[in-house]
Amino acid sequence: MRFWTPLLVTTAACTTLISAAPTASTISVLAQPEVDGLKPYAHLAAAAYHSLTQWDCAHCAFVPNTRLEYFFATPGDATVGYVATNADMKTIIVAFRGSRSIAQWITNLVFVPVDWPPKVDDSKVHLGFLTSYHTVADRVYDKVTELLKANPDYSISLTGHSLGGALSSVAAVDFARRDSALVPKLNVVTFGKPRVGNIKYAAYYNSLNIRTTRVVNKADIVPHLPLFTIADYTHEQGEVWIQTSNAGGKTVRCASVNNEENRDCSYKVDMLLTKIPDHMWAWDVFMLDRLSP
Repeated sequence: MRFWTPLLVTTAACTTLISAAPTASTISVLAQPEVDGLKPYAHLAAAAYHSLTQWDCAHCAFVPNTRLEYFFATPGDATVGYVATNADMKTIIVAFRGSRSIAQWITNLVFVPVDWPPKVDDSKVHLGFLTSYHTVADRVYDKVTELLKANPDYSISLTGHSLGGALSSVAAVDFARRDSALVPKLNVVTFGKPRVGNIKYAAYYNSLNIRTTRVVNKADIVPHLPLFTIADYTHEQGEVWIQTSNAGGKTVRCASVNNEENRDCSYKVDMLLTKIPDHMWAWDVFMLDRLSP
């Protein structure tokens, strides 16, 4: 595959960019109740792989009392997801679907950075992610604000797996820029998200103080893409790493360091040791349209 040759060459260059290791205080172990509190979002993200007409799917059963409000899909299913409400969680859910064929998606990935958002100097994001989001942005935002008027005490949960996680990041910034009063309501929870933009974008995102949890499963390859050496791509804040067994096997929260990724968490996994199968899981939740491979 053409993807792998430049990948292996660039990996060596990437290692020279690692800064001083963060202090232990930037990493904390999640208690089991915290992990259990994140698992419903994994099911909500995985539910986006279903073509929903009502809240009735393999993953739906794990998040009861959810009402499907709106299912969206662009031609060719390029951008797919749903808007729902959950009375128990008191939240409006926006879930974006990821790619069904992860290996093919990685092979064909082309990273073209473009200026966004407007009036943020030197901030750049992946053109494909931005284009994909813009095809549904207005109708999703309009539906969410309509539901928020009917449920003013609800939060807004943006979630997604893989590509869906990238779209959740862009959506959060878009929502915040459309109406800054929404920021305290925003809750972004992503799984296996690729890097969306450069350091300036990550710094801007972080400055918005959006509540964010970015779950990375073990040696998942996708969160390592695009490589840091490509246009200074880096993740936003909020990493929660489900550690590999040789790293401790726990679930840890990793604080960003100077708006860059914590070098003592998933970042330190050697690119040659990353695994596509790890992209399919978050704890014991299989992140596609069924409960097991």
